[in-house]
This record gives sequence, structure tokens and C-alpha cells, in this order.
Amino acid sequence: MIRMNEGEVLIKEGKANRARFALISQGGKLILTNQRLVFVGTGMNIGEGTIAIKLADILRYKKAVALPLMPIPNAFKVTDQNGKTHKFIVSGRGKWIRAISEAL
Repeated sequence: MIRMNEGEVLIKEGKANRARFALISQGGKLILTNQRLVFVGTGMNIGEGTIAIKLADILRYKKAVALPLMPIPNAFKVTDQNGKTHKFIVSGRGKWIRAISEAL
């Protein structure tokens, strides 16, 4: 779990991978609150452990696939105000996109 800010409310959470490079992903948990989208990596991963994107900083989000050669509809991308794109691989992609849409 993450430390919640004052007035922050949990909307959705679940297991997720953050796609880093072509075949490399980082396992962890994705958490959506009324203030931010947070990825918390699990212990043995290489790379940033926790990434928090304020909802106000989300420029766009869209459906994606984990691997282009195997187009399984299980991922989505979020681009922030700085132009950085994060790809998350989840179960129930449609529910995640709908929850983000409603939270924004």
C-alpha cells in the first residue's frame, strides 16, 4: 500500500507490470486514487520502485498491447505533461481505462 495524501481516496488497485523496454517489464501493483495513478514495484525489480503520476498531469491515456507481435489487449499507456509515456500491463484493461476516465 502507499501513503495516502490528505483527502485521497482509493478507487482501484491490482497487480500490474510496467513495460520498460521491448521484452523487459517490472512487476508490481497499480493503484488509482482520486489524486494520482501509482505503480509500486515489487522487491526484486530493477529500476524505479514507485512511480506516481498526478491525475492533473495526465495528458492522455489509450489502449495498448504488451507486445506488438502478440497483440493481446491487456495494456494501456499514460502520457504525462512532461511527455513521458508509461505502459502498464493489467488484467481488465477496459475497467482500468474506464476508472481513469471517471477519475479525471
